Amino acid sequence: MPKPILIIQTGNIPQIISGIDTFDAIFLNMANYHNIETVVRHVMFESMPRSASTFSGVIVTGSTAMVTDRKPWSENCAAWLRTAIETETSVLGICFGHQLIAQAFGGQVIYHPQGLELGTHEVNLNPKTNCYDLFTNLPAAFKANMAHSQTVLVPPIQAVTVAASDHDPHQILMYGSKTATFQFHPEFNGAIMKTYIHSTTSELKTVSDQAIKWGLPIEDTPVAASLLQRFINNLNY
Repeated sequence: MPKPILIIQTGNIPQIISGIDTFDAIFLNMANYHNIETVVRHVMFESMPRSASTFSGVIVTGSTAMVTDRKPWSENCAAWLRTAIETETSVLGICFGHQLIAQAFGGQVIYHPQGLELGTHEVNLNPKTNCYDLFTNLPAAFKANMAHSQTVLVPPIQAVTVAASDHDPHQILMYGSKTATFQFHPEFNGAIMKTYIHSTTSELKTVSDQAIKWGLPIEDTPVAASLLQRFINNLNY
């Protein structure tokens, strides 16, 4: 029997988006997989699994929480992820997950000095992607949907930066060959991104006072989304 995928849910989907789908369904629908067994662990309220060895891979979601707050649940999750990655578990970290894993390995995470990156932006791969199966035959530049106010300012020494945007120089980090982390949201299509922006600008009263690097028009991002399917395809089933 194939092992399930663990989805580490690090926060709730914003209320306005929650009618679209659950976290695990958004990820697996975008990856075009509908028959994969998943275990969802909401780590704000639930303990981490005993071991990563019972899973074929791990996906760490985004969150409205901030990595730099170092909440106990977040720190426990970071320590668990560090062990999982060091023992060769395949891990995919998204947005908060990207930042949490960087911080777990000694990288520096801060609020982005130039403010929010929001909307559909271009991501540029560098030649270092040639050695990673995850990026084989991808275009050198592709669109991705983004929503983040914090950033990995200094990656850990274990990480290799393989993609950047104009706003953020560390859009994709690799830790060895099995762990990839993305600052962008491959699970957000254009409809979800538009809804998220509406939620953000409606609920966060301070957003109008912040610098925002807008990415417009809002679009579907099929190349970014394909990375979810590639990650799942590379797991040991």
